[in-house]
Amino acid sequence: MKAFRSRDSQRTFHASSSASFFTLLLPALAGAGESEVRATVERLAPGTAVERLSPSALPHFYDVVIGGDLVFVSEDGRYIVQGPVFDTVEKADLAEVSLAPLRAEVLARVNATDLITFHPDQVAHRIWVFTDTECGYCRKLHAHMDALLAKGIEVNYVLFPRAGVGSTSYDTAVSVYCSDSRQRMLTEAKAGEAIPTSTCVNPVADFLSWAAAWA
Repeated sequence: MKAFRSRDSQRTFHASSSASFFTLLLPALAGAGESEVRATVERLAPGTAVERLSPSALPHFYDVVIGGDLVFVSEDGRYIVQGPVFDTVEKADLAEVSLAPLRAEVLARVNATDLITFHPDQVAHRIWVFTDTECGYCRKLHAHMDALLAKGIEVNYVLFPRAGVGSTSYDTAVSVYCSDSRQRMLTEAKAGEAIPTSTCVNPVADFLSWAAAWA
């Protein structure tokens, strides 16, 4: 299950090699401005495009997104910070602040008709969850669906078979999506029950790539 919340702080930065990339990047960015930062990163990590470069919520830093990973680069290019950065006044993780609009863009790509939505009688809150039918924590969350709905929480599931295309969980996700009753099939699959195999044109592979980029 991948709900849009804090990622592991130790997630690997995906460049050709983290250590060698940063070793090159730290001195090379000294005194660089926005355009120079972009050009230098692209030059030092061939084939790795800068997906986003913008002023950061962290004062005097830029947000730089490469390969779906966020790093903070100081305005003078001297310092690079990766992982959670906590603002003790605002009580916020600035990495999460920076990633929030990027994650919102991912969700905006998902058609409402592709979601598996459980609606309360009156909506007080909405959550979006990337879910895997074989994930233990996903199953635990789903087991509390009645309690969530009773609190007015609308649950919007995006199918996310973590094992990838061609796996058993992927085939199950496709069968759930292509069924005539997605809610019922998802509930049965999460209960460990066998569900009928179904195929159709589906967006499950797209969900995997989007989640991998901004998880």
